[in-house]
Amino acid sequence: KDPKSLVFIAFTPVRDDFTSLGSFGSVDQVAVQTILPKGQLAGVEVDSKMLSAVSAKQSYLFDYLQSVPNVQPMTHFRTIFTLQQGATG
Repeated sequence: KDPKSLVFIAFTPVRDDFTSLGSFGSVDQVAVQTILPKGQLAGVEVDSKMLSAVSAKQSYLFDYLQSVPNVQPMTHFRTIFTLQQGATG
């Protein structure tokens, strides 16, 4: 198969009391609680593995693999989780 790149951008306003990424938890907490898929909650088997979770340049950077057996092949994801000052709701 040919390698391909896909880009998805999500923007969600947050309350003004979220003043730093630490308001969401440590990089490791966000990795486990927010980034890795929770298929078992929906009754779907999901295989996932966090390759790295790093805090750098006022962002959390995640590198992980995910597959859904018999549905989605192993896919490599990179996610940037950041908070833009002044963009709160």
